[in-house]
Amino acid sequence: MTKKRYHIVWNQRKTEGFITNDEDDARAVSDGSWSGVNSTVGEAFREAYADDDNGEELPMQEVTIEV
Repeated sequence: MTKKRYHIVWNQRKTEGFITNDEDDARAVSDGSWSGVNSTVGEAFREAYADDDNGEELPMQEVTIEV
């Protein structure tokens, strides 16, 4: 098995999350700083859970998983 680094962006209650191995996509989902091509799944997650009108930042966590 190989260990790989992933990034989880959580909703505020940490009951739902978006996971990716692309740190830039995770940061964009977390803080709404879209630049270039991003994940459409991540965009949908942010739309569902973040209050962009108030600049809400979603919590982000880095994890290492064996795959």
